[in-house]
Amino acid sequence: SDFDLAGSWDFIHFGRMSEQFGSYGSLDINSLGFVTNGIVNNFGVDIQKFTNGKFNISNNGVVTGSIDAFLADSNTYEKLIIYKGNMIGDKDLIIYSASFNLGRKGIGVLLKKKGTFSKNDLNGEWILPLDGIFTVSINNVPEIISCSHITPSGDILNCFGSISLSSDGYISGNLQFENYKPFKTDFNGHINSGKDALIIAGGISTRFEGISALMLKKIKEFPQDILKGNWNIYIPTTGDTFYGTLQINESGLVLKGEWTDSKNGSGFFTGEIKITDKEHGNIAGFISVSELISYTIIGGGINSS
Repeated sequence: SDFDLAGSWDFIHFGRMSEQFGSYGSLDINSLGFVTNGIVNNFGVDIQKFTNGKFNISNNGVVTGSIDAFLADSNTYEKLIIYKGNMIGDKDLIIYSASFNLGRKGIGVLLKKKGTFSKNDLNGEWILPLDGIFTVSINNVPEIISCSHITPSGDILNCFGSISLSSDGYISGNLQFENYKPFKTDFNGHINSGKDALIIAGGISTRFEGISALMLKKIKEFPQDILKGNWNIYIPTTGDTFYGTLQINESGLVLKGEWTDSKNGSGFFTGEIKITDKEHGNIAGFISVSELISYTIIGGGINSS
């Protein structure tokens, strides 16, 4: 219901134009779904204030809406459009496809600010898609006890860093490689009340536009057919954003899939998503949008919720 939207939320936006971009902000939503306050830092571009807006949610958790944004530097107003999203987990996380500032389109993640936390809440193995896939093991912050990174080309690199967690759920930290190659990133963020997902955003040494990403705590034990069922899917692509659904069988085969993009294009997904290592829950496979466009999954993970 609209009441499930009520509260204070932190959020990230990310996608790709000519380069990858990222944003980080916060907003307040009342019990009727109206945006009452908010601000977003579009890294390398501008900082906008939210003046109004409305989120809508169906009884099965589908989210749509828009946010009115104002940029004081140029005295301009924009409307950020949420094409489609879903509220998931303990009603503390919303993922959506949307248009952002200056015609940017991509993925947004809203994370509700609630709960109290201790440093042990980060203990475990986390998966982070960022210029490839990070797998990070944490045991009593701030030191990260192990870190590996799979590049888009499939190379595996060792990394290191630190991370901290405050009692109200705020995150800060860094990840880097020897000699800062291929990059170093410093980030801040927030963890959800379920303690199995967090959002981060910050600077990265290789580009001006910053980074933002969703990070999931991996679970270690699950049934082999855990992927079976109906899933929502969101994919940022250059200058656009896809959103749709997948129906997956117990073997990981996509039985049925439909997608829409921001330009009202539509089509069907095909593909296969497999658990390659049951002990660690590693994921591989591919998803095709058409005969010409296919996405290779180089890694992933499943969280507890």
